[in-house]
Amino acid sequence: MIAGTVFDFADFDQVWPKVKDRAQRLIPQCDLEHAREREKSGAAVCLMNDEGIAVLSLTADDCGTIVAFVILVVSTGRPGAFKRHEADMLKLAKDMGAPRVAFRTDRVRAWERLLGPEWKRSADRFEREVCA
Repeated sequence: MIAGTVFDFADFDQVWPKVKDRAQRLIPQCDLEHAREREKSGAAVCLMNDEGIAVLSLTADDCGTIVAFVILVVSTGRPGAFKRHEADMLKLAKDMGAPRVAFRTDRVRAWERLLGPEWKRSADRFEREVCA
């Protein structure tokens, strides 16, 4: 486990079969390929746990502030996985020195229903502060 969270580092290609069917139904192929390419190039890490995978990178916003950017998150199918593991994702972001976590999605309405008020939305991007 990484930094006391439920996540382990993983190789995207090795864990892909675990979430492939669900991912291909919900996420555009170009986004899946982008996540794989970023992980393979070393620009992102693939994280896994019993409920799915996430691909995470560090980026900088327009002001130069580090942001933990979630490129891809796919559960194995049990509803609520993101909310159950949100605190662990925030802990990883904090440990990496990122004061914020963000992601983009085509499924804005679904994520709006799922996320709490601490998540701010701008078009297709959701972002929240990592609490101290």
